[in-house]
Amino acid sequence: MTAASPCLPFSPARSQPLDDDGPVEHLLSAPPGVLVDPSGEPRCAVLVLSGSSGRLEADRARRLAAHGAAAAAITYFGGPGQPPGLCEVALEAFTPVLDLLAARSEHLVVWGASKGAEAALLLAAADERIRTVIAVAPTAYVWANTGPGADRNERPWRSSWTRAGQPLPFLALVNGWEPSAAERGADGVHGVDGVAVRGWYEASLAAAGGEQVRAASIPVEQIHGQVVLAAGGDDRVWPSTRFADDITQRRASHDLTTMVLTEQNAGHRVVLPGEAAAGGVVGCCGAAAQRLTRASARVCGMPRARCCGSAHRDPRGDLRGHLRWYLRDRARPRASALSALSALEPAACRGTPTIGRLPG
Repeated sequence: MTAASPCLPFSPARSQPLDDDGPVEHLLSAPPGVLVDPSGEPRCAVLVLSGSSGRLEADRARRLAAHGAAAAAITYFGGPGQPPGLCEVALEAFTPVLDLLAARSEHLVVWGASKGAEAALLLAAADERIRTVIAVAPTAYVWANTGPGADRNERPWRSSWTRAGQPLPFLALVNGWEPSAAERGADGVHGVDGVAVRGWYEASLAAAGGEQVRAASIPVEQIHGQVVLAAGGDDRVWPSTRFADDITQRRASHDLTTMVLTEQNAGHRVVLPGEAAAGGVVGCCGAAAQRLTRASARVCGMPRARCCGSAHRDPRGDLRGHLRWYLRDRARPRASALSALSALEPAACRGTPTIGRLPG
């Protein structure tokens, strides 16, 4: 079989321990990526999805495995048998790796950032096996492609995703948008921290008709598991805090709860403990971003988080208390949040009170 075959998720010759008695790493071939098994019984199983950068979050998967999770990171465009850009990606392409992870633990988690968060929410809305979805810099809507499709063309606008061979309804980006002087930044092209297209998404959402917005809305009310959103008010890629509000309100209208972590001065990308900040990090600096990265890290049991290259100890105050309460770990305040995460039941079965903004 070829590397692109959906029937051959493992490349066994590349399975190897990362160190003696430590996690074991496997090379995945369809979709391309890595799967890291922890040294012991997995506490949960996590699929890690990057956004439109196409980055393979292998280091993130390794770090989660070091904390007891079976973790897989994949690429879902730009590889063999895949669209060259994030354009009309089949959601069914994620099924093989979800099957692998579900076989390792019944506590299945999907962690996605940016466009990966868009995919994560769509997957969780359709797959009841997913116990928890963590959406970092999320969107409440399906958006247009961010790269070329199978025809190698970027236009006309097309949906980022398909299901059963049909494109999902989406919001197109308006033509003729130009960034403001503030968005262009000192270099006259980008904002001070990199790409700044938030205004483009805001203008496109405002220009869309009501029916179009409703059709493109991600059906988050269909998610049976826990939903955790992390968003920064200084996100310059798109308005993720507004999108987090839209998701929360839509779920609340169906009596479903959502955990929301926001920091007004934080940006688009969350950097976990030990991870190097990627080039072009958007708005990721200052104490607010540090609190947001710490909070996101605690959800997966990581005791330290970093932002823009600086490590910071986990807080002992209200933020930690809220997370510990949410994870039902009051009796063991220093226990790993990942361990608690693996024991979560769907919110619809727990009747957990809604948590809104966590204090800074």
